[in-house]
Amino acid sequence: MFFFLPSSLIAFLSVFASTFGVAPIDALAISPLSLARRQDSSLGDASSVLSTLDRRTVWNPRIEHPNAQTTWKSGTRVTVTWDTSSMPQNVSNSHGKVLLGYMTDSSESENLNTTHPLADGFLLTAGKVEVQVPQVPSRKDYIVVLLGDSGNHSPRFTIA
Repeated sequence: MFFFLPSSLIAFLSVFASTFGVAPIDALAISPLSLARRQDSSLGDASSVLSTLDRRTVWNPRIEHPNAQTTWKSGTRVTVTWDTSSMPQNVSNSHGKVLLGYMTDSSESENLNTTHPLADGFLLTAGKVEVQVPQVPSRKDYIVVLLGDSGNHSPRFTIA
């Protein structure tokens, strides 16, 4: 059986797996309690693992633009913006990536184009990044996903 996971959960599991040296599938089965009990030479003692988890702050900024009233035209330059007012002092990953996707009413999949990011490597602390709108079919259910410290998607908007 296959499950479609939101990009924010996939991003979290990827960071979790690389931080703690477990395969991504193992990350699904590890709870904080079982992690605390785990004695593994690659992880050190349980208290140091929990201390590392306590220090990690995940920031999930709200995307301000595009929003539900937005219409982009293919081939134009636009600015994606997000709210930085709730940014923690210690952002775990300060560089971001913006992906274009779409969501249909019949599925929760974000259908993200991971091959061609709209932007990559910019500072999340900037609160904005300029992107080129790709030549894509007209739809009213596009989204952008902001990846970096975590993942967050915009409301659905139109590209004409």
